[in-house]
Amino acid sequence: MQCVLDCYDVIVSIYEVLKSNELREKYNNVLEFGLPDWRQPIFYYRKMRKLAWYEAVIVLIAVSTIAHYLMMWAAYYEKYLVLKQSLKKSRKREKKGETEGNITQLHEALEVFRPRFRDLLPFLMAKGSWNLLKFAIFTAQEQLKRKEPEEEVSPLLYTFLAFRYIYD
Repeated sequence: MQCVLDCYDVIVSIYEVLKSNELREKYNNVLEFGLPDWRQPIFYYRKMRKLAWYEAVIVLIAVSTIAHYLMMWAAYYEKYLVLKQSLKKSRKREKKGETEGNITQLHEALEVFRPRFRDLLPFLMAKGSWNLLKFAIFTAQEQLKRKEPEEEVSPLLYTFLAFRYIYD
């Protein structure tokens, strides 16, 4: 009885494939070219939803922000190691043990380089856009000031000044 039900399910699925034009085209494509290889990247590309441009920009900014934050911490850690090594060398030269002053000096020097959220990429982009807008407005105002016509001095005044210079 189970075999009959399995055969019936197969026949129903075949009927559904042959009845639908879209599924029939896919079936003909499989018959002609074979099943796609799951190891090929194009197999997954077809399965992935296509992103709109704004979604792609949001994803790109998110990934860039995370990468930027990690790079800031890497730079901080590198500066930490360099300062720690230089303090270690200076302690060896002075033949002293580790003192509290050296540790506080290290922390104070590194506080400048410590990554902050205001240094993240979206904040820098917003700040840069704002500064660019202010600069554009300032430049436009300067150009308008330069283009304002200056009062022209009459040629008679120049002649008078020239004669005065000559005869004085």
